[in-house]
Amino acid sequence: AFPPGRASIRQMTQLRGGSDDASTNDQSSNSVVQNFRQAASLPGIYRCASTDDLAKVFDEVDGPLQCSTDSPEDILLNRSGLILDLRSQSERDETSARRWMERAPTGGFVAEEFERGSSSLDASQQTRRVLRIDVLSPSRLFDHLTNQWMSPSQKALAAMYYALDGGKLHELRMDVLNEKGLAGLYEAIISTSGEELKAGLIAITEYLEACEAKGVDGACAVHCVQGKDRTGLLVMLCQSMVGLSDDEIITDYHLSDALRKRDEGSAAADQFGGKVKRKGKLDRSVFSGAPKEAIIETLAWVRDQYGSINPGYLDSIGFDKSWRDRFVKVVSKKSSSASVEVPLSKL
Repeated sequence: AFPPGRASIRQMTQLRGGSDDASTNDQSSNSVVQNFRQAASLPGIYRCASTDDLAKVFDEVDGPLQCSTDSPEDILLNRSGLILDLRSQSERDETSARRWMERAPTGGFVAEEFERGSSSLDASQQTRRVLRIDVLSPSRLFDHLTNQWMSPSQKALAAMYYALDGGKLHELRMDVLNEKGLAGLYEAIISTSGEELKAGLIAITEYLEACEAKGVDGACAVHCVQGKDRTGLLVMLCQSMVGLSDDEIITDYHLSDALRKRDEGSAAADQFGGKVKRKGKLDRSVFSGAPKEAIIETLAWVRDQYGSINPGYLDSIGFDKSWRDRFVKVVSKKSSSASVEVPLSKL
């Protein structure tokens, strides 16, 4: 395994995003938050792209903020008590994030960072929380890339480049990653970020249980940069526990294609060195969008490696039957309540 080196942080910011394509719903809104919707069959759990732009809604008002009922802004700023931010620190506009967290109308949010090896985050507390869980580690990704995907000759080249030429090492890694594509990126996250994914699942479970105990119709949201890759994988795990079919999981994932800015490329790839496709550079066309093929390959790979998502993979990361039963129980109780359809956001 080779350490990521100085180029890896720059490389990873390229991989933490994307853009998309499909058919959309007429129920679109003018929300500042992209790709916002309730996760299919998961009442009270919403998914979206970056929340940093929520700060903009406060720039347009002098007095108290008033949001349209059940708009993305209303759900995030007024109803949500837990927001899972799956991005890395480098992807976050901290100034904007702090502004909207502090000014949320029904009480400010407190940010908490998840650290590997630390005790589990307690999302059942009274305080409104943004739990920051980085699920795409540069060092873990490139260790996986080297150990699992490189041929013996490529490993030999990587060892030589690591000692002599960081630029060539970067190019080799990009060529290997381009070849594996989105499904490969998802494989790496699932393989190397089980601890982070488990922390997210526990946080959602504990928060919804706390809301039920208090008789509060709380909401929680999960997001990354564009709400399709890291967010999509965590939502996929949740949906597997409530019995969604592959077709339903695939459809919900692929909906991110419709809820995008049409003039937007890959947030990750653009930071990696432009839009020109050439050897040794990340191919933004490979990592843009939320194509059905990527999640289909991912579902098949998980079953091949772990036997199943539920219980196989979930058991492997420590989200065992007792946790799964708690999750299903609390989500089922929310399902029995009538839900309001939330407008989809499309900028």
